[in-house]
Amino acid sequence: INKPDMQREFVWDSLRCSRLIESILLGLPIPPLFLLEVGNSQYELVDGYQRLTTLVNFVKGYPWSGKNNKKKALSAAKLSKKVSKEIAGKSFKQLSIEHQRIIRRSTIPLIEFKQLEPDNYNSKYLIFERINTGSEKLNPMQIRKSLAHGKFMDDLYRYADKNEKFI
Repeated sequence: INKPDMQREFVWDSLRCSRLIESILLGLPIPPLFLLEVGNSQYELVDGYQRLTTLVNFVKGYPWSGKNNKKKALSAAKLSKKVSKEIAGKSFKQLSIEHQRIIRRSTIPLIEFKQLEPDNYNSKYLIFERINTGSEKLNPMQIRKSLAHGKFMDDLYRYADKNEKFI
């Protein structure tokens, strides 16, 4: 699997990396990787570089940013302290055998495609662009609303629609 030139370098911060690993441990779905077949058993990673790099760095004991720099020893990636006390602040090697097994046995959906015509692999740019510009990011209020869903929020919005004082 090769990283095409259009892919940016690894840019995720430690919190985002940790959240991916925590999602795996919690059994939450992970977005698929997109691979373009470019030759006999050769692929280019069109989407998923940040996720794949995060997993490799964590399991191999690298810092979130990647392999150790020979001039400066960096510590292994550790999970955040925001989800579970059981896994908070732990590297892969510090996790229980069961948690390590969950990560090792987890699967990430994979979408593999091959451009049949023309023979120039331009479809990878189209797919990359559509995946990375196709959705609109939620604003902070939309996130808060989704986390506090229920009758109270429904009532609050219904009353706000009827009465300016609630806005």
